[in-house]
Amino acid sequence: MKLDIVDTVLSSFNRIASKASLGVIGFMIALLVILGAGFTAGAALMTVSTILGGAVMALTLIGYIVGAAALSVGTFRAFDQKDISKSMFTENILWPFLRMTGANITIQAFAFTAAYLLIYPLLLIGVLGGSMAGLGSSSSAASLAGAGTGLLAIGGILGLISLGIILYLLATLIISVPRITVDDKRLFQALDESVQSTKGNRARIIATILPFVVLLVIGGASMALLGEILGTVAYLLTVVVGSLYMPAILTELNSRLE
Repeated sequence: MKLDIVDTVLSSFNRIASKASLGVIGFMIALLVILGAGFTAGAALMTVSTILGGAVMALTLIGYIVGAAALSVGTFRAFDQKDISKSMFTENILWPFLRMTGANITIQAFAFTAAYLLIYPLLLIGVLGGSMAGLGSSSSAASLAGAGTGLLAIGGILGLISLGIILYLLATLIISVPRITVDDKRLFQALDESVQSTKGNRARIIATILPFVVLLVIGGASMALLGEILGTVAYLLTVVVGSLYMPAILTELNSRLE
């Protein structure tokens, strides 16, 4: 079945508008408060006892890591149910988190390998083309300059192709993350199901992720166009919505691409 891009995006924003977002944002704020309070207390205790202050900071960091793991897994579960509950962030967290980390490492490894194999030669083409294009105006130099300009154009086209390949790889494997956190699949089972379930819809999956990029662009532009106060507020809003959009869209895709 072909993925409906517009309906998928709208449904993702509907997930963001649910109770799940309030719970996730509240959990994020609580983590930041605990981190700040713990390090502040640790720094204060350092003046009394280096060991005691260091222990408080270490325990704070460990607690933050545990909380971040619970948040990573629980966010997908919350958006899947469009609701919030304690069990989403406390039950069966460790193994899904480790498998999710493995999936993210696998996705990034494929993307990095593609980027290295495809973009590195483009850098050489760009350097060579730029050097040739900057030569003087003699007939031979003009010919080399024309060739350099052509190389730059080819490099740009190949760069777009390589970017498309990287996005294609991401679209192929990205569903493995909610497969693990929501459906409790094994790592390689989730990766395999992601490959199978995204067939025929990978270009559409890329299109559904574009609003995340648009939100980042709007956030960056707002800082420059709306002034310090309004720009900062608009930037923070777009960052918050953007950070919620990715788990929401992945959860929505997971529910549609069975």
